Amino acid sequence: HHWADKPRGLKEVARVLRPGGSFILADLLWPGWIRWLVSDAHPSAPNLEILEKMLRLAGLPMQTHSRMTHGFITVTASIKS
Repeated sequence: HHWADKPRGLKEVARVLRPGGSFILADLLWPGWIRWLVSDAHPSAPNLEILEKMLRLAGLPMQTHSRMTHGFITVTASIKS
């Protein structure tokens, strides 16, 4: 959520990561039940579908995804294709 241009940031990660290399992302990903409360404060926060698409388009397909802390913190693992 700190990157102004998330797709570009993920493409840069993919550029410097060797093939088969792992990328682990821990970030806020608002659960649907609270998303409407924070949408004004965090309008660019992606949901899981958007995150998965951004990772795939960057060449970092999602391997696993886990929610922690009542769904507010997510850990996503990708492997460069």
